[in-house]
Amino acid sequence: MSTQLRNDDESDPQEAAAAEEVLKLEAEVQQMAEKLLEYRATLPDQLHSTLSSLLASQRPFHWPVYPLKSPDPKPGRLPGRMPKLELPKVYSLLVGLLLLNLHVLLKAFLAFVGLERTVEVEKIQLLKQKMSDNALTLPVVLKRMEVYMGKIEELASSDGVIHPAFKRKRVV
Repeated sequence: MSTQLRNDDESDPQEAAAAEEVLKLEAEVQQMAEKLLEYRATLPDQLHSTLSSLLASQRPFHWPVYPLKSPDPKPGRLPGRMPKLELPKVYSLLVGLLLLNLHVLLKAFLAFVGLERTVEVEKIQLLKQKMSDNALTLPVVLKRMEVYMGKIEELASSDGVIHPAFKRKRVV
């Protein structure tokens, strides 16, 4: 009987410690749930205000407006036609603005959240590296695109004979 009493005495402090541990964990879970609800309530408003202030601080981009009929057409241009836009330059400008906006938004979001975990920081650094690599290869791609657009326009304007293998077969 004495061994049974000792086992009961030993289990009571262990059970009390386990119960105390469970109560601590439940309190921590409750605090985390409250913080999560608070973040869910405030984060969308803060992100919205950050985005709206960021967009409001930027100058708007206005597309050039060309009249359909010019009063005195230039000798090499037909009236009512738009001048040839340099698309690769426009694309590079737009992509540059997009990358800049993404970078600024990413910085603002990281500053707001305050990430300190190394795994997430490494992923973000990898994402930044990929974005900068893509931005560095963009001029090469745009140059290629410009060359091939010129070749396509050259082929479209030529009256050369197209080999029958490259003609579309009409389905009747």
